[in-house]
Amino acid sequence: MHWVSKTANERFRVEFDLPEGINVQGSPGQMQQVVMNLVQNALDATAGEAQPLLRIHAQRRGETVEVTFQDNGPGIGPEALAHVFEPFFTTKPVGKGTGLGLAISYGIVERHGGELTAENVPKGGAVFRLRLPLARPGKIAPPIL
Repeated sequence: MHWVSKTANERFRVEFDLPEGINVQGSPGQMQQVVMNLVQNALDATAGEAQPLLRIHAQRRGETVEVTFQDNGPGIGPEALAHVFEPFFTTKPVGKGTGLGLAISYGIVERHGGELTAENVPKGGAVFRLRLPLARPGKIAPPIL
């Protein structure tokens, strides 16, 4: 996570609310790729903001963990919202994105038994929700954040 924010504009701020001891099952490398894609998208989405911000919050919900990535950018247009996880769909200018990051992330999360969704925040910005099963005893993977 820190590797993306280190390449960002120094104004880009990331706030964390991550309780300890929440572990998920699966490939740490693949989960880090998902997190990196979500952070990079937030960084890109907030580039025009005076005080770009990403809030990352995790909480346990029964036998799952939900991690939200909420930015203060302009949000996702209603016509784009239905397509954000489709391969090669991008709202970025030509040469700035391939349209594969969210599609790949969606597939990784599904293969891990989870769910990845996107929505707009009423006061502005977008929120991506990453839900994954908690690790079963003896199947604990290292934390992804």
